[in-house]
Amino acid sequence: METNTLRPDVPGEIVPRPDATSDDLKVLGLALSDWSKVELRPGGLLRSIDNIVLTELLGGDDPAAVVFAVIYGEDDGDCLTILRRTPPHSDPADAARQLVVACSFRGSVYSRRRAVESLRDAVPAGLVEDVLIDGRSWDLP
Repeated sequence: METNTLRPDVPGEIVPRPDATSDDLKVLGLALSDWSKVELRPGGLLRSIDNIVLTELLGGDDPAAVVFAVIYGEDDGDCLTILRRTPPHSDPADAARQLVVACSFRGSVYSRRRAVESLRDAVPAGLVEDVLIDGRSWDLP
């Protein structure tokens, strides 16, 4: 007897390079914004992405100046968590470099290989310190 067991969503984190410039952060934010628009569509890999942090990246070296955010999710009840490696700092440029974009991949259609390929196609590797999918680097098989 076959059952339709739902697989849990798979967490992901996109970690910008700590030495990223303001322009680098904006380019990374734009690349992730474009990527998420494609992957959030029906049949896409992405279930949710933290657009608060994404919007802060688009703000470049002063994330405090960004005062709006749009949260994407599959259902109205979806909620997202802002994830930072360290608390915000008094220096906006330093704070921008601590941003981590949290996302989750759809459990039922998740494929690690597809997720890594999709991100590598969309995100310039030179702009990120690492991309973690289910706690593992995108550099690991």
